Amino acid sequence: ELREREILFEKPPPQAGSRRECIFKHALVRDAAYGTILTRRRRQIHRRAAEALDRSLGEERGAFLAVLGHHWHQAGVIGKARASYLGAARTAVARYAHEEAEQLFRLHLSLYEGPAADAVAARNELGKAVLRVRGRMAEALEEHGRALDEARALKDAAAEAASLRELGVVHQNTGR
Repeated sequence: ELREREILFEKPPPQAGSRRECIFKHALVRDAAYGTILTRRRRQIHRRAAEALDRSLGEERGAFLAVLGHHWHQAGVIGKARASYLGAARTAVARYAHEEAEQLFRLHLSLYEGPAADAVAARNELGKAVLRVRGRMAEALEEHGRALDEARALKDAAAEAASLRELGVVHQNTGR
């Protein structure tokens, strides 16, 4: 319907064989259209978008994990959103895109309601691969400390040891 009204356009692919994207004529129109859709319908649309992306990505998957995470998140499929955000964060770290990686790790972590083994590992990864690399040692200490607290709450000795090791590295690097 939005295409028929020339509000939504299919953007031509930048190169042969690449994915096509849909874009709105104007950002304000996009926001207004999105605001009129009922929450349940929005979730369905995001789920269909995520499923379509998931089916069609193939080798390009890594480049679209953040988008996939967004759609799964908005669809309410939290497990798949977590996995996509974490994969996107790791891809960003590998590209030395630390600011983007931090945002994606934080999105991943925001989807946990309490202590979880995956969250402990992600906190330690955020501290080690992003915050320490950027020289933000106080924030790295904080993340590793949260990871330690969560590992202890879970009574997970291996995760506790990993968190203590990361805390030790920060202390050693800062002379504490």
